[in-house]
Amino acid sequence: MGPLRETILIICAAGGVIVASTGCVRSRTWRLGGAPPPASHRAEADGETNVPVGSWGAPHESHGHSAPTSTPVRPALPDQLSFLFITIDTLRPDLGYTGYERPVSPNIDELASRSIIYERAYSISTYTAYAVPPMMASRYPSEMPRNDRHEARYFPKNVMLAERLHDAGYHTAGAASHFLFSRELGWVDGLEKFVMTGAEGNTSSGSGIDYRHTSRPLADSAIRFLENPTIVSGKFFIWVHFLDPHKKYLEHPGFSNFGKDPRALYDGEIAFTDFHIGRVLRALAASPAADRTVVILTGDHGEAFGEHGFFYHGRHIWDEVVRIPFLIYVPGAEPRTIARRMSTVDIAPTILDLAGLPADKEARGESLAPEIFGGELAPRPILIDQPRNPNYPPKRGFIEGPYKLHHAIDTDTYRLFDLDLDPGETNDLAESQPKVLANVQHSYAEFVSRIVEFTPKRTIPYPKDNP
Repeated sequence: MGPLRETILIICAAGGVIVASTGCVRSRTWRLGGAPPPASHRAEADGETNVPVGSWGAPHESHGHSAPTSTPVRPALPDQLSFLFITIDTLRPDLGYTGYERPVSPNIDELASRSIIYERAYSISTYTAYAVPPMMASRYPSEMPRNDRHEARYFPKNVMLAERLHDAGYHTAGAASHFLFSRELGWVDGLEKFVMTGAEGNTSSGSGIDYRHTSRPLADSAIRFLENPTIVSGKFFIWVHFLDPHKKYLEHPGFSNFGKDPRALYDGEIAFTDFHIGRVLRALAASPAADRTVVILTGDHGEAFGEHGFFYHGRHIWDEVVRIPFLIYVPGAEPRTIARRMSTVDIAPTILDLAGLPADKEARGESLAPEIFGGELAPRPILIDQPRNPNYPPKRGFIEGPYKLHHAIDTDTYRLFDLDLDPGETNDLAESQPKVLANVQHSYAEFVSRIVEFTPKRTIPYPKDNP
């Protein structure tokens, strides 16, 4: 693929975000559950310490926004700066650029080589309906007006990113293949052009979308958008959500080369999706708009393969379910790798900032622009929010410093893990380090106290929840 120029492309996967920029990324090796860089603050491994967790920063009054610890000189961005946003369903951060051993992602890796990479990115929630619309609104799902279904419909009073961009004069277009993205559910509000693509596969009539594949028609739609002068002649926002890594894990000739077990088939789905993402990236590179486009790639959530006796996603907040890739390419920004943990709640504020538009003062996230251009942002807490729905009990995860708190709300029980010492979340510290637990609980309580929860009107019976 030719060099991406001044356009911003956002690619979102079910578990990660990539930000791309010209230049080369420093080599590194990391995979989900592997050892990340050492922490500068943590409890001693062999004993309890009273670590002042709250000092890592409970949210400020303006929803937890933190001032940059260093402010770089921001380069002039191109006129009519535009955005390509690619999200990928069910995408773990186990990709080539993170050191994963299977060659599943050559096109994403090439994008990563000129991008800003957040190597510890987190989804807002555990499954698509609670992860994607909140990402587009920079809110938490528990506070967003919605109905009570698993396939959540978000009410018009929620303001999505595409609405803000469209109101500012952007051409907005998008494509998806799952019925959850139907206009009536409110997820794609603000997209003036939206395509619900067809699906492919030799399945019986009436088979669900999980038994078919859609990367080819989705890429075709994105390419048509990029070749449409009525869209790309001015500033634009194009969003494409790739679905294929979602179960069922289908076989693809030429791509399913890793075996027949579920993880091997999943990796084949990643390789197939990556191939079609490469088609979109090459179409962008050939476009006159390439020099002014930002590219973002991320996932909506991850996927479990039995690490904690659980498979797929939803219900649980283990890192394999909520860790995702995140890359962003911005014209003029030097590629770099950032170890600070971040959340997809930051995506919408970042795009508004890069577009030069007024900030959403009620946003839960913050702009990453200072880091994109070489500065540093102070660590801030991360909330993983799973409100009650017909299938899942309410749970929350809260990360501050190296510590991750699991809260099962119905039973009011907690687990605590040191992600720097124990990235696989195998050693629960809740009993052995009660002072650390109390500090993290205090920060968590302060953080969520600023969230006014919305309780959907119950229209269907909910089964008895299991924790």
